[in-house]
Amino acid sequence: MSLGHRILKLPRNNIGFIITAALSVFFSAFDSFAFLPEFVSYFSPNIALLVCFYWASNTNTPVSLLVPFGTGFFLDALFAYPFGLNSLILCLITYLGMKIPKRENKPVLKFQLAGLGMASIFAELLLYLSLIWAEDASLPSPLVLVYSVIGTLITWVVVIFLLDRWLVSEDTEVSF
Repeated sequence: MSLGHRILKLPRNNIGFIITAALSVFFSAFDSFAFLPEFVSYFSPNIALLVCFYWASNTNTPVSLLVPFGTGFFLDALFAYPFGLNSLILCLITYLGMKIPKRENKPVLKFQLAGLGMASIFAELLLYLSLIWAEDASLPSPLVLVYSVIGTLITWVVVIFLLDRWLVSEDTEVSF
């Protein structure tokens, strides 16, 4: 493997998890593009949820719940959500993802997709209900929740494709 090709790979430990979680926060900040029609923003995926779910369900490395907890606090500050809300969601999703069988065979992939769909619905409902409780402002239609879940499930295929090719197995003890 050449040095240039080696630099683009991340280890399958919590250092790689921290880097991909930070990138998910970065991409979450730019989830709405001004040049696209407004209805496209309804399909915006929860990228941090996808990254946490991927690490918990597709790697054999035990992941630390400190990473999704910190990522959630960054997202709460970024989107002005009640503090701790995204931390709670991401920690629960990561914990549940660790309980799902690993993706070594194809039937498990369907099980993971169903689990991710339910987790995404849970996360969107919790966010929506907390915003109703915390703010008296008018919120978008609950149908937007369905669109967001669809966008998250479609983006899951892209996340698996990218992270499966970006991560490399290394024998290292660096972990949190």
